[in-house]
Amino acid sequence: MKTLTQKHNSFRFSRYLAATAIWTCLLSWSCLDLHAEEPEGPEFKYDPDKALVFKPNPRQESVQPYTSLSSDGKMRAEAGYRKVRVLSVADNTLLYEFATPNQAMAAAFSPDLKTIAFVDSDNLSSGSIIYTRELETGKQSKIGSCLGSIMWLTFSGDGKRLAGVSIYGPIPGVLAKKRFKRDLGGEVTVFDVSTQDDLLTIAYIVPERLTPKNGDKVAPYLPTHIALDHDGSTLLLASTSGLIKVIDVETGDNRISIELDMSAKPKE
Repeated sequence: MKTLTQKHNSFRFSRYLAATAIWTCLLSWSCLDLHAEEPEGPEFKYDPDKALVFKPNPRQESVQPYTSLSSDGKMRAEAGYRKVRVLSVADNTLLYEFATPNQAMAAAFSPDLKTIAFVDSDNLSSGSIIYTRELETGKQSKIGSCLGSIMWLTFSGDGKRLAGVSIYGPIPGVLAKKRFKRDLGGEVTVFDVSTQDDLLTIAYIVPERLTPKNGDKVAPYLPTHIALDHDGSTLLLASTSGLIKVIDVETGDNRISIELDMSAKPKE
C-alpha cells in the first residue's frame, strides 16, 4: 500500500481524538428523549452483515483534543460552530475563514494544499454533508452525505477520493437498531471527489447504542483514525485500542485485521 495521507503514514495512532469527537457529538443530545418510529427514510446504504467490529483495549488511556494539520505542517484547520477557520501554525495568523450552515465537525486539507474538505452536520447528529472549498477562490462543491456526524475526514494521496467516519446521533442510532436489531455506531464512507459518486458505505458495530451517559464505555469501539492510500483503492481504519483494519474500497472486503498492544512501551 502506498503512502497514506494526512500524517497517518507513520501509523503512530495517538489517543487524542475519540473523547473530543464523542462529547462534541453528544452536546445536542443530553436532554433529548426520542421514541423513533420506522420511517420511509433515511436510506441505510450498507449491508449490516458486513459491519466492522472494533474491540477495546482495557488499558486505554484518556484522549486529548485534535486539530487538523496540512501535510506540510504550516496550516491548521479548526472546524467549529457554523464556521471553519484556517490558521498559520507558525504565528497563529488567521488565513481563511468561512461560514457553514450548521456545526462543522471535521476538516482536511487536500494533498496540494489548495482545497479544504469539511463536514456540515445538523444539530441532532442525524446527517452530515461533505463539501470541498478552494481556499483562494472560495469555490465550493458538495461531495456527498451520510448518516450521523462525520468526525474524521481524509483525502487519498492523489486528492481524488475522500473518506470519512461518522458517529450516529440519537435518530439514526435508534432507527438502525430498530431496523437491523443490532447496535451500530456509525458509518465509514468513501466518495469520488470529481464525480461525487458514493464508492463505499459500511457500518461499524458498537456494544450498545451511544448515549450521553456511556460515551467513555463506547469510545474504544470507534474507528477514530482513517487513511486512504495514494489512489484511494485501499482504506485503513484504526481504533484507539490499537485494532487496525484494511478495507478494499471497491469490494468493501475487510482484507486485514491487526491488533496492536497499545499498552506496550515504545522501544528506542
